[in-house]
Amino acid sequence: MKKIVKLKTVLAISLTINLIVFEWVVTKLVVNNQKSRNISTSQLAYWKDKVSQYEILNARGPHRILLVGDSMIDRFCVKEFLSDVEIYNRGIG
Repeated sequence: MKKIVKLKTVLAISLTINLIVFEWVVTKLVVNNQKSRNISTSQLAYWKDKVSQYEILNARGPHRILLVGDSMIDRFCVKEFLSDVEIYNRGIG
């Protein structure tokens, strides 16, 4: 019976320490990630330009297929690979 109580105590202490360390690591990662998210003027200009182009293009009417995503979608050559399908690429790097 004493072994079970000791085991439960050790497990509770271990769990508490793990949660504290986990919270500390996650907090450090989130803070560091937010600091690295500063957007340069050129990146902001690029983004605004892309969005304004897409607003104009999207006003044309309904589309068959719309690709939305990050820089990988932005750089994807849709017409080369899928020339027989009407696809609109709206990726932003």
